[in-house]
Amino acid sequence: MDLNKVSLIGHLADDPVRQVRPTGTAGVRFLLVVTHTWVDAKTRERRRARDRFTVEASGKLAEIITAYVQQGSKLYVEGRLRPDRDAGSVVVRAANVIMLGKGTRERG
Repeated sequence: MDLNKVSLIGHLADDPVRQVRPTGTAGVRFLLVVTHTWVDAKTRERRRARDRFTVEASGKLAEIITAYVQQGSKLYVEGRLRPDRDAGSVVVRAANVIMLGKGTRERG
């Protein structure tokens, strides 16, 4: 059995970018910043690092993200990893997104 599943909680670095796929379906792409902290074992200093993940969604989920999510929004994203052959990197293909607070609002 194979498994490809990822769960992330983070903040949007910028507003989501709406896309229209060649098939005509709605799409969205955004950068999710996930911060983690730890205490350095040698110096006992608190350290922090930020990981950035490109996230894509399509269909109704993309429409909801475009309407309600903006830069700074805190999100829970669940999905799978997918190679982006054009960029030579890996993106998160979102299956579920939950808005957790700050920065979410309806756009007109």
